[in-house]
Amino acid sequence: MVQCGLGVPRDGVWKIGQLSRELQQVVAAYPEAFEEGYKQGATSASI
Repeated sequence: MVQCGLGVPRDGVWKIGQLSRELQQVVAAYPEAFEEGYKQGATSASI
């Protein structure tokens, strides 16, 4: 997952829509890699 330094909103859920258009296109092009990275990031954030 791209480490972009975005904070999560008040609801605590990070959203793809927070990314720039270019990064949203990268996520759309590589959805499996993004999901895996997102899961890893969520796991490490909850430890």
